[in-house]
Amino acid sequence: SDDDKREAKKAEEEAKAAAKAVELAEANLAATEKQAAENAEKAKAVTEAVKASLTKDQEEQKAELEKEEEAKEKAAEAEKEEAEDKADKVTDEADEEDAEKEDEAQDQEEDIQDKTDDNEDQLRDTEGDSKEALEQQQEAERAHHEATADAVVNNVEAQGAAEVAAAEALVKKAESLDSDSVTVELYKTEPTAVLVPTRTGASMTDLEPTPGTSRTDLKTIGGTVKLVGGREGTLVITYQIVNADSKTTAGLHIHQGTSCDAIGPVFFEGDSNPWIGVTYTTDAFGQASGLIDIDTQILYQDNTGHVFSVHDAEGESIACGVLEPTENSLAALEPTLEGNDYAFKRSIQGDVALTPVTTDTIGKNPIQLKWNFTGGIPNIVGHIHVHEFTSCENIQDQTPESIFGGNWEDATFETDSSGNSVGSLVIDSGRSYGENIGRTINLHDANNTSVACGVFIPQREEVPCPICLKPFDFRLDENSINDFDRDGE
Repeated sequence: SDDDKREAKKAEEEAKAAAKAVELAEANLAATEKQAAENAEKAKAVTEAVKASLTKDQEEQKAELEKEEEAKEKAAEAEKEEAEDKADKVTDEADEEDAEKEDEAQDQEEDIQDKTDDNEDQLRDTEGDSKEALEQQQEAERAHHEATADAVVNNVEAQGAAEVAAAEALVKKAESLDSDSVTVELYKTEPTAVLVPTRTGASMTDLEPTPGTSRTDLKTIGGTVKLVGGREGTLVITYQIVNADSKTTAGLHIHQGTSCDAIGPVFFEGDSNPWIGVTYTTDAFGQASGLIDIDTQILYQDNTGHVFSVHDAEGESIACGVLEPTENSLAALEPTLEGNDYAFKRSIQGDVALTPVTTDTIGKNPIQLKWNFTGGIPNIVGHIHVHEFTSCENIQDQTPESIFGGNWEDATFETDSSGNSVGSLVIDSGRSYGENIGRTINLHDANNTSVACGVFIPQREEVPCPICLKPFDFRLDENSINDFDRDGE
């Protein structure tokens, strides 16, 4: 039928259209695949180009880095060479300076040796002609020294007898006075008027107004305090106070401070304060004197250098002073003849003084040495030491191994062109002043050869007796260690 034909034709046309659409789709797909392949090739080419570019940049950067490293190495090498050149230059200059110093030292040594040779030649020339005259001169000097020594001994004995008699007279006068009926002579202007001899263990201070005190009405307050070591470690203090508050009872103590600008607390050890109740009492003229016997559990030598303070009734410090030791020892130098080959070995003479030092900045028990001698070896730096020996007779045994204590490495003296020397030093050898008394002091040359020796002997010093002008109960000390005996012996 016509309808069937029309339907068949329509179906045929639709089939052709579908086939054409399929063909067109396949063509489009092929074109798309071709385009994708071309794009992939282009992308690959771009990637390879980028890689090539990056590789080139990296190589260039690497080359730059290598150049920089090479430049740094060259600079470091140049700096190293420059430093080595400078070091070589400094070394050369130091070698030249050392050589100059060695030459100078050699010249000085040769000059000293020439002087020594000249002195020895002169001495040999003189000895043959003047031996008898020298012996006569030495005998005359010996006789003169013996006569002088006898005169000194007689003078000291006479002076001592006079002092004993004067002190006994003061004691008798004090004991005969009745304070109720007799007026005691006032102690007004001379706090150190009465002096007595002492050898060991006496410290003194003159009292003055305490810095910064509010008591401006006591501008003339003063006095004297003496401290000695008592029996069994106690302290014995005698004092004289003038121009204080009248008819007042107040405290007086040793304090921890070492300066009146900062006196600190009272000085003692233990749980109980022994200074409580220790007072002075003034008369109508503001004067007082007295004796204090106290056990602070601190030895005499550890109190030296500390502050002694006088207080008013309100407890304010109104007078103050620092306790300074008075003791000293002296060693008369004698030339060392044994083992000493110097031509002028007999000419050295002088002395070395030994004193305690109150400062604690360099140690616990520092001592001071002061020397003054002539006739030594010219232009040397020698050594000075205290040895453990008590006599100069065994001088050859007084070696560095026998030095008393330690820290003596830098203890030196220096002589001038005439062989003279004046100087001093402070040292903490670990040995106290008292331990050094009676020991030998030895002077050595630069080669540690002994040139002089002496023994430290305590010296008698005239120190004030603060209570000798008041009628207090004391007795004269016959052995002159202190100016009183607490037990009357």
